[in-house]
Amino acid sequence: MDTNPRRRIRAGDHDAFGDLSDAYPRSVCSRAFRLTGDRTATEEAVSLTFLDAWRLRDRLDAEGGSVRPWLLGITADVVRDTRRAARRPAAAIARPPRHEAVRDFADEVAGRVDDAARLALVRTPLVRLRRTEREARPVPCGRCAAPVTGRRAGRRGRCFPGAPTDRPRTGRVTVTCT
Repeated sequence: MDTNPRRRIRAGDHDAFGDLSDAYPRSVCSRAFRLTGDRTATEEAVSLTFLDAWRLRDRLDAEGGSVRPWLLGITADVVRDTRRAARRPAAAIARPPRHEAVRDFADEVAGRVDDAARLALVRTPLVRLRRTEREARPVPCGRCAAPVTGRRAGRRGRCFPGAPTDRPRTGRVTVTCT
């Protein structure tokens, strides 16, 4: 059996890694506390340091002295990564929104609701009328009170557009009474 702890750790020996985690927890803890200044963050950094050490065990040189400098380097990396991860959400929250604030549409909606209520009031008596009574009534002529419709005069033929009048033409269609 190999007695070199570095080679045993690289090989994935659980007992050798257990000896490592028993030998250096105070060094890792004091390094993490110096870097963070917070006991809770220190505990998290220590546990993440040993997890990363297990994950990165194949990067450990097979020859060399103490494993302590390797563990303290992993501790510094873990603290740096933890700080970065904590900064990102804080920066995202502090960042101003990309778009302008959405305008308040409450007044518009209230206006639409009011309009719908008014239309409902008009629609109620309108539904009671017969279809012929519901059709729009043409505006009567100003002189004879005969209804004026689109192209020709009212059905009685009293008014018609474009008839010669004693007034000069203004480019508008005039309605005369006969």
